[in-house]
Amino acid sequence: MRRLVVAVSVAVLVTAAAAVVEAASVAEEAAFEHAVGRYEEGDFAGAIVELTALDKTPDRDLQLRAKLCVGMAYLGLDDKARAKEALTALLQIDPDFNLPPFSSPVVRAFFAEVRAAHVVVPVLEHAPPLEVEALSGVTLTVHARHMREGYALNLFYRIGTEARFSAIDVAERAEKGRFEVRLPAAFVVADASTVLQYYFLVDAHGEPLASLRSEKRPYEVPITAPKIVKAPVHQQWWFWTALAAGAAVITGAAVGGALYAKSRSPSDATVTVRF
Repeated sequence: MRRLVVAVSVAVLVTAAAAVVEAASVAEEAAFEHAVGRYEEGDFAGAIVELTALDKTPDRDLQLRAKLCVGMAYLGLDDKARAKEALTALLQIDPDFNLPPFSSPVVRAFFAEVRAAHVVVPVLEHAPPLEVEALSGVTLTVHARHMREGYALNLFYRIGTEARFSAIDVAERAEKGRFEVRLPAAFVVADASTVLQYYFLVDAHGEPLASLRSEKRPYEVPITAPKIVKAPVHQQWWFWTALAAGAAVITGAAVGGALYAKSRSPSDATVTVRF
Protein backbone atom coordinates (compact mmCIF):
# COMPACT_ATOMS: atom_id res chain seq x y z
CA MET A 1 0.00 0.00 0.00
CA ARG A 2 2.84 2.35 0.93
CA ARG A 3 4.57 1.71 -2.44
CA LEU A 4 1.34 2.55 -4.22
CA VAL A 5 1.00 5.82 -2.30
CA VAL A 6 4.63 6.75 -3.10
CA ALA A 7 4.14 5.88 -6.78
CA VAL A 8 0.96 7.96 -6.92
CA SER A 9 2.70 10.86 -5.15
CA VAL A 10 5.62 10.79 -7.62
CA ALA A 11 3.22 10.68 -10.54
CA VAL A 12 1.31 13.66 -9.14
CA LEU A 13 4.57 15.62 -8.69
CA VAL A 14 5.72 14.85 -12.24
CA THR A 15 2.35 15.82 -13.63
CA ALA A 16 2.32 19.01 -11.57
CA ALA A 17 5.87 19.91 -12.74
CA ALA A 18 4.88 19.32 -16.36
CA ALA A 19 1.81 21.48 -15.87
CA VAL A 20 3.95 24.29 -14.39
CA VAL A 21 6.37 24.11 -17.38
CA GLU A 22 3.46 24.09 -19.82
CA ALA A 23 1.82 27.02 -18.01
CA ALA A 24 5.13 28.93 -18.08
CA SER A 25 5.51 28.22 -21.81
CA VAL A 26 1.97 29.43 -22.47
CA ALA A 27 2.63 32.58 -20.43
CA GLU A 28 5.88 33.27 -22.24
CA GLU A 29 4.26 32.77 -25.64
CA ALA A 30 1.52 35.19 -24.62
CA ALA A 31 4.15 37.71 -23.49
CA PHE A 32 5.95 37.32 -26.83
CA GLU A 33 2.76 37.84 -28.82
CA HIS A 34 2.00 40.96 -26.79
CA ALA A 35 5.51 42.33 -27.44
CA VAL A 36 5.17 41.62 -31.16
CA GLY A 37 1.88 43.52 -31.12
CA ARG A 38 3.62 46.56 -29.65
CA TYR A 39 6.35 46.23 -32.29
CA GLU A 40 3.78 46.16 -35.09
CA GLU A 41 2.16 49.27 -33.65
CA GLY A 42 5.49 51.09 -33.84
CA ASP A 43 6.17 51.01 -30.09
CA PHE A 44 9.70 49.69 -30.57
CA ALA A 45 11.00 50.76 -27.15
CA GLY A 46 8.09 49.08 -25.34
CA ALA A 47 8.52 45.91 -27.41
CA ILE A 48 12.22 45.77 -26.54
CA VAL A 49 11.48 45.94 -22.80
CA GLU A 50 9.02 43.04 -22.99
CA LEU A 51 11.15 40.96 -25.34
CA THR A 52 14.29 41.37 -23.23
CA ALA A 53 12.40 39.81 -20.32
CA LEU A 54 12.38 36.55 -22.31
CA ASP A 55 16.19 36.24 -22.36
CA LYS A 56 16.12 33.64 -19.58
CA THR A 57 13.49 31.40 -21.12
CA PRO A 58 14.51 27.72 -21.45
CA ASP A 59 12.63 27.60 -24.75
CA ARG A 60 15.43 27.94 -27.30
CA ASP A 61 13.12 28.64 -30.22
CA LEU A 62 11.31 31.37 -28.30
CA GLN A 63 14.62 32.88 -27.25
CA LEU A 64 15.77 33.06 -30.87
CA ARG A 65 12.53 34.70 -32.01
CA ALA A 66 12.70 37.22 -29.17
CA LYS A 67 16.30 38.22 -29.99
CA LEU A 68 15.42 38.58 -33.66
CA CYS A 69 12.52 40.89 -32.80
CA VAL A 70 14.75 42.89 -30.47
CA GLY A 71 17.23 43.39 -33.30
CA MET A 72 14.46 44.45 -35.67
CA ALA A 73 13.05 46.83 -33.04
CA TYR A 74 16.46 48.49 -32.62
CA LEU A 75 16.62 48.84 -36.39
CA GLY A 76 13.23 50.56 -36.19
CA LEU A 77 14.81 52.99 -33.71
CA ASP A 78 17.78 53.40 -36.08
CA ASP A 79 20.12 52.06 -33.38
CA LYS A 80 22.28 49.80 -35.54
CA ALA A 81 24.88 49.17 -32.84
CA ARG A 82 22.36 47.60 -30.45
CA ALA A 83 20.62 45.85 -33.32
CA LYS A 84 23.94 44.24 -34.17
CA GLU A 85 24.42 43.18 -30.53
CA ALA A 86 21.02 41.50 -30.47
CA LEU A 87 21.54 39.66 -33.74
CA THR A 88 25.08 38.64 -32.77
CA ALA A 89 23.68 37.17 -29.54
CA LEU A 90 21.19 35.27 -31.70
CA LEU A 91 24.00 33.83 -33.87
CA GLN A 92 25.93 32.79 -30.78
CA ILE A 93 22.98 30.58 -29.84
CA ASP A 94 22.41 29.27 -33.38
CA PRO A 95 25.20 30.04 -35.90
CA ASP A 96 23.08 28.51 -38.69
CA PHE A 97 19.98 30.59 -38.01
CA ASN A 98 18.07 31.75 -41.10
CA LEU A 99 15.65 34.66 -41.29
CA PRO A 100 11.95 33.94 -41.86
CA PRO A 101 10.94 34.21 -45.53
CA PHE A 102 8.74 37.27 -44.84
CA SER A 103 11.69 39.39 -43.57
CA SER A 104 12.09 42.75 -45.30
CA PRO A 105 15.02 43.44 -47.65
CA VAL A 106 16.40 45.98 -45.15
CA VAL A 107 16.47 43.40 -42.36
CA ARG A 108 17.94 40.78 -44.68
CA ALA A 109 20.76 43.08 -45.79
CA PHE A 110 21.59 44.10 -42.23
CA PHE A 111 21.48 40.51 -40.98
CA ALA A 112 23.84 39.47 -43.78
CA GLU A 113 26.33 42.13 -42.62
CA VAL A 114 26.10 40.91 -39.02
CA ARG A 115 26.58 37.29 -40.06
CA ALA A 116 29.63 38.18 -42.20
CA ALA A 117 31.25 40.00 -39.27
CA HIS A 118 30.37 37.32 -36.73
CA VAL A 119 33.12 34.78 -36.05
CA VAL A 120 31.59 31.35 -35.61
CA VAL A 121 33.63 28.99 -33.47
CA PRO A 122 33.63 25.48 -35.00
CA VAL A 123 32.81 22.45 -32.90
CA LEU A 124 35.18 19.50 -33.41
CA GLU A 125 34.79 15.83 -32.50
CA HIS A 126 37.41 13.08 -32.85
CA ALA A 127 37.90 9.53 -31.58
CA PRO A 128 41.63 8.64 -31.54
CA PRO A 129 42.71 5.11 -32.52
CA LEU A 130 43.82 2.76 -29.77
CA GLU A 131 47.12 2.06 -31.54
CA VAL A 132 48.95 2.53 -34.85
CA GLU A 133 50.80 -0.29 -36.54
CA ALA A 134 54.23 0.68 -37.80
CA LEU A 135 54.74 0.72 -41.58
CA SER A 136 50.98 0.57 -42.24
CA GLY A 137 49.88 4.23 -41.88
CA VAL A 138 46.67 5.47 -40.27
CA THR A 139 43.55 7.46 -41.25
CA LEU A 140 42.31 10.07 -38.76
CA THR A 141 38.73 11.37 -38.93
CA VAL A 142 37.29 14.59 -37.51
CA HIS A 143 33.65 15.67 -37.46
CA ALA A 144 33.41 19.47 -37.60
CA ARG A 145 30.31 21.65 -37.30
CA HIS A 146 29.95 25.33 -38.16
CA MET A 147 32.87 25.40 -40.59
CA ARG A 148 32.77 28.44 -42.84
CA GLU A 149 34.41 29.57 -46.04
CA GLY A 150 37.97 30.60 -45.29
CA TYR A 151 38.29 28.19 -42.36
CA ALA A 152 41.10 25.61 -42.55
CA LEU A 153 41.44 22.44 -40.49
CA ASN A 154 45.02 21.29 -39.96
CA LEU A 155 46.66 18.30 -38.34
CA PHE A 156 49.94 18.70 -36.47
CA TYR A 157 51.77 15.44 -35.78
CA ARG A 158 55.12 13.93 -34.88
CA ILE A 159 56.69 10.69 -33.75
CA GLY A 160 57.53 10.91 -30.06
CA THR A 161 61.25 11.15 -30.71
CA GLU A 162 60.96 14.09 -33.15
CA ALA A 163 61.58 17.63 -31.97
CA ARG A 164 58.91 19.44 -34.03
CA PHE A 165 55.37 18.84 -35.24
CA SER A 166 54.71 18.55 -38.96
CA ALA A 167 51.54 20.13 -40.42
CA ILE A 168 49.14 18.74 -43.01
CA ASP A 169 45.75 19.94 -44.33
CA VAL A 170 42.71 17.86 -43.45
CA ALA A 171 40.34 17.49 -46.42
CA GLU A 172 36.55 17.43 -46.19
CA ARG A 173 34.91 14.35 -47.66
CA ALA A 174 31.64 13.96 -49.54
CA GLU A 175 29.78 13.71 -46.25
CA LYS A 176 29.41 17.32 -45.08
CA GLY A 177 31.30 18.03 -41.88
CA ARG A 178 33.42 14.87 -42.11
CA PHE A 179 37.14 15.47 -42.52
CA GLU A 180 39.82 12.83 -43.10
CA VAL A 181 43.59 12.79 -43.31
CA ARG A 182 45.84 9.84 -44.12
CA LEU A 183 49.29 9.59 -42.57
CA PRO A 184 51.50 7.45 -44.82
CA ALA A 185 53.19 4.21 -43.77
CA ALA A 186 56.39 5.81 -42.57
CA PHE A 187 56.42 5.02 -38.87
CA VAL A 188 59.50 3.27 -37.54
CA VAL A 189 59.42 1.70 -34.09
CA ALA A 190 62.52 2.87 -32.26
CA ASP A 191 61.60 1.32 -28.93
CA ALA A 192 58.60 0.12 -26.96
CA SER A 193 57.73 3.65 -25.81
CA THR A 194 57.41 5.22 -29.29
CA VAL A 195 54.11 7.08 -29.76
CA LEU A 196 52.33 9.16 -32.39
CA GLN A 197 51.53 12.62 -31.02
CA TYR A 198 49.08 14.94 -32.77
CA TYR A 199 46.45 17.67 -32.41
CA PHE A 200 43.99 19.52 -34.66
CA LEU A 201 43.65 23.27 -35.19
CA VAL A 202 41.08 25.35 -37.09
CA ASP A 203 42.16 28.81 -38.21
CA ALA A 204 40.67 31.57 -40.32
CA HIS A 205 43.26 33.53 -42.31
CA GLY A 206 45.94 32.63 -39.78
CA GLU A 207 43.84 33.36 -36.67
CA PRO A 208 43.21 30.26 -34.51
CA LEU A 209 39.52 29.59 -33.79
CA ALA A 210 39.24 26.12 -32.30
CA SER A 211 41.39 23.11 -31.51
CA LEU A 212 41.39 19.52 -30.32
CA ARG A 213 44.26 19.15 -27.88
CA SER A 214 47.41 21.24 -28.33
CA GLU A 215 51.17 21.15 -28.81
CA LYS A 216 51.66 20.93 -25.04
CA ARG A 217 48.88 18.36 -24.55
CA PRO A 218 48.56 16.33 -27.76
CA TYR A 219 46.85 13.02 -28.39
CA GLU A 220 49.27 10.16 -27.79
CA VAL A 221 48.75 6.85 -29.58
CA PRO A 222 51.23 3.97 -29.17
CA ILE A 223 52.96 2.71 -32.31
CA THR A 224 53.19 -1.07 -32.36
CA ALA A 225 55.59 -3.31 -34.30
CA PRO A 226 54.33 -4.62 -37.66
CA LYS A 227 52.36 -7.84 -37.41
CA ILE A 228 54.17 -10.70 -39.19
CA VAL A 229 51.69 -12.71 -41.20
CA LYS A 230 52.98 -16.18 -42.08
CA ALA A 231 52.42 -17.02 -45.73
CA PRO A 232 50.87 -20.37 -46.74
CA VAL A 233 53.29 -23.26 -47.44
CA HIS A 234 52.86 -22.99 -51.20
CA GLN A 235 53.91 -19.31 -51.03
CA GLN A 236 57.14 -20.01 -49.16
CA TRP A 237 60.36 -19.80 -51.22
CA TRP A 238 61.78 -22.98 -49.72
CA PHE A 239 58.71 -24.98 -50.79
CA TRP A 240 59.33 -24.38 -54.48
CA THR A 241 63.10 -24.85 -54.07
CA ALA A 242 62.59 -28.22 -52.43
CA LEU A 243 60.00 -29.16 -55.03
CA ALA A 244 62.38 -28.29 -57.88
CA ALA A 245 65.22 -30.23 -56.23
CA GLY A 246 62.99 -33.25 -55.74
CA ALA A 247 61.86 -33.13 -59.35
CA ALA A 248 65.49 -32.98 -60.48
CA VAL A 249 66.37 -36.05 -58.40
CA ILE A 250 63.42 -38.00 -59.76
CA THR A 251 64.25 -37.00 -63.32
CA GLY A 252 67.91 -37.95 -62.86
CA ALA A 253 67.01 -41.33 -61.42
CA ALA A 254 64.64 -42.03 -64.28
CA VAL A 255 67.22 -41.11 -66.90
CA GLY A 256 69.91 -43.18 -65.17
CA GLY A 257 67.66 -46.22 -64.98
CA ALA A 258 66.80 -45.98 -68.62
CA LEU A 259 70.47 -45.81 -69.63
CA TYR A 260 71.35 -48.74 -67.47
CA ALA A 261 68.54 -50.84 -68.91
CA LYS A 262 69.66 -49.98 -72.40
CA SER A 263 73.24 -51.06 -71.67
CA ARG A 264 71.92 -54.47 -70.56
CA SER A 265 69.85 -55.21 -73.69
CA PRO A 266 69.89 -58.92 -75.08
CA SER A 267 71.47 -57.96 -78.40
CA ASP A 268 74.65 -56.94 -76.66
CA ALA A 269 74.84 -59.90 -74.20
CA THR A 270 77.23 -62.93 -74.59
CA VAL A 271 75.62 -66.32 -73.90
CA THR A 272 77.74 -69.39 -73.19
CA VAL A 273 76.24 -72.88 -73.33
CA ARG A 274 78.13 -75.84 -71.77
CA PHE A 275 77.37 -79.60 -72.17
